[in-house]
Amino acid sequence: DIAVSVTGLAGPGGDEFGNPVGTVYIGYADAIRCVSRKYLFTGSREDVRNQAVEAALALLLSYQ
Repeated sequence: DIAVSVTGLAGPGGDEFGNPVGTVYIGYADAIRCVSRKYLFTGSREDVRNQAVEAALALLLSYQ
C-alpha cells in the first residue's frame, strides 16, 4: 500500500502565518518509508495546482 498527500496554498491569498501563495507540502508513505517535502511554486492558482500534481507524481515515481 502507498499513500500520497498534498496540502498547501494555491491562492488567491496566503495564510495568517505569513506563508506565501505557492507553498505546498507533499507527503509519501509506504511500508518502508514516510517522507514529506516542502515546495514553493509560482504562477496562478491553476499553475500552482498543476505543479503540485506533477511534483506529487514525480515523488511517487522516485520511490518505485
